[in-house]
Amino acid sequence: MKLTVSIALCTFNGERFLREQLASYAAQSQLPDEVVVCDDGSTDSTLEILEEWSKTVPFEVRIFRNEQNLGYAQNFGKAVSLCEGDIIFLSDQDDVWMPEKIERMVRVFEEDPEIVLAVSDAFIMDAQGKRQDGSLRELTQLWYFDEPAAFCTLDPRPEDCYPQGCASAFRASLRELFLPIPSRWTHDIWLQVIAPLAGRGKVVSEPLFSYRLYSGNTSAFGLFEERKRIWEHKKKIHYWNIPQQYWAWLPMIGQFEERLSRLPNERQKPIRKRLRQNARHFTNRNRIQRNALAFGILALWEIFTGGYFRRPFPFRSLFHDLKLGLRNAADPRKYREEWKLWRGRCQKNQK
Repeated sequence: MKLTVSIALCTFNGERFLREQLASYAAQSQLPDEVVVCDDGSTDSTLEILEEWSKTVPFEVRIFRNEQNLGYAQNFGKAVSLCEGDIIFLSDQDDVWMPEKIERMVRVFEEDPEIVLAVSDAFIMDAQGKRQDGSLRELTQLWYFDEPAAFCTLDPRPEDCYPQGCASAFRASLRELFLPIPSRWTHDIWLQVIAPLAGRGKVVSEPLFSYRLYSGNTSAFGLFEERKRIWEHKKKIHYWNIPQQYWAWLPMIGQFEERLSRLPNERQKPIRKRLRQNARHFTNRNRIQRNALAFGILALWEIFTGGYFRRPFPFRSLFHDLKLGLRNAADPRKYREEWKLWRGRCQKNQK
């Protein structure tokens, strides 16, 4: 049976680039069955552009305008909830799809019924639509190295870091776990965390759309290089930063744990076990960093129980914890000052 396709498009003051994106939907080799648009209170000509375009295409277009601004994550949640197709594509308002995007992505689901999420690569283009060097895959947010998703997945790997939501398509059956999107999460990171609970993901290596990268007067090349630099830095500091990151993201980890109750008990068990292991491991690492003389025995415990070795950079993590813990044991006042600053940032993040 042919799989039907919905596009969940979220708009907000998108008149500058919207027409190009809409034209690329109509140029698909496999047309969508519907486009569901949720507009988050645009004050420009976005809605007029949508209404005009909807009269020119051979598929259904349903346009909803939010009475109150929801923000992009909750707006995507609303759009997804209104889709009626078997496969749901997430779409930004300022990209441009290759003509074969829908056909190629749908084929992934047709060939393997166990696949619940498919993501593609993308070209990079600037505000003028000129293609740049590099690809979206190179700009994938390395949540493995600093996001709460790293604490909520079983044995994550850097190669499993998917691109942004605009690169994603998933089965409508995933909505049971996906919705509602918790208040603290972005829609795309939440999708990457939830999808493995329902089935397997698939990375489509070829670029199937052009991702528009722009910001004020900064060139697309400059933004591309800056993002790569930031994410490479996150990767380098991950082995020592992650214990502190754990405490900052505890509220979001709690929201993930609540969602697990929708799974059968036997599927919840290994994930909840991993969450308990994380709580013990990162609590111990924080204690070691606080005072290696008082809590050095915990380092031995984490070595012999495999705590360090179930996670990235085990030796660097161990040596860093001991080095920092010895420094703080020698100068507790300095540690207390640094801890107060970090605690303040954590509390701000939890609000």
